[in-house]
Amino acid sequence: MMFANSIGDEMTIPEVLAILSDATEFDEVPVRHNEDKLNAELCEHVRMKDSLELANMELPSTKTQLLLQAHFDSIPLPISDYYTDCKMVMDQAIRVIQAMVDVSADSGWLATTLSCMSLIQMIVQAKWHDASTLTTLPNIDDDKVSAFAQFKIECLPELVHFLSTASRRRIGELERRLRAKGLTQGECSKAFSTASSLPLVNVNWSMETDVLGPDAEGEVNVVLARVNSGSLKVVSPFPKPKSEGHWLVLGCPEQGELLALKRVTARRRTATALTFYTEDLDVPDDGYVTLCLYLISDSYVGLDQEYSIRIRIDAAAESGEDDEAE
Repeated sequence: MMFANSIGDEMTIPEVLAILSDATEFDEVPVRHNEDKLNAELCEHVRMKDSLELANMELPSTKTQLLLQAHFDSIPLPISDYYTDCKMVMDQAIRVIQAMVDVSADSGWLATTLSCMSLIQMIVQAKWHDASTLTTLPNIDDDKVSAFAQFKIECLPELVHFLSTASRRRIGELERRLRAKGLTQGECSKAFSTASSLPLVNVNWSMETDVLGPDAEGEVNVVLARVNSGSLKVVSPFPKPKSEGHWLVLGCPEQGELLALKRVTARRRTATALTFYTEDLDVPDDGYVTLCLYLISDSYVGLDQEYSIRIRIDAAAESGEDDEAE
């Protein structure tokens, strides 16, 4: 993989995308005769073309990044061989990024880890991270999004809430708006049923104490409860079958520090705990530090959750613990 020396702190999604494309797993992506010209033409249509303007179009890493960017925007590829090559890239990409998550998390880099997780979501759903999450539904493209906006629905959670609480008449009105934009009744039903089957997870957290010493071990207990029943099989254009999963991440965004990470599968009820150490944190004068607990999907864009956890780090708390131990 050979990216350990390239990955660093505070990396953005474009930066981790570039590192992914340079991974040795993609050295065998073929660049056939005259494909440098096809790569240059494809480069004119991708989102981040400026960053590739001076790139060597004969390199596998350049072609890999072009294929990934085309995947995110559903850009037609120039010849059939490129579709084969794209599948080859997809077969490796998830595994490589998961390794990038591990390297970044071990280094305590919160922003980079979250960027890598977003990149996995993008690859699975074939969407950029800032695209409307509604477009991850079958048959819904940017043109159809305006139909949802008339019902004050701008993202997947809002649509799921609407479908579970609105009257049949209101849902029928939304369907009519979508059909006016070219969807069939069957396509509307598929989009709605897909939304209703997305993994909706309630998160409850607790701590025994939120006052800790400067060299103490803290623990955040987490209980996940999946609200809706459904298959763990991910609905996406990703070419390989995939089961849904999540990461629980505990970090301090203000300090850019990742404190704990755990892979979880959210079933009917899942209980776990994240352990962290206050020595990894800078302590402000008043002792108060705001942590953030994240639940990040490894498959879906727009379903992530985050919760603020305020703790106080106090030297007196640690001396009290020592007294009890004596």
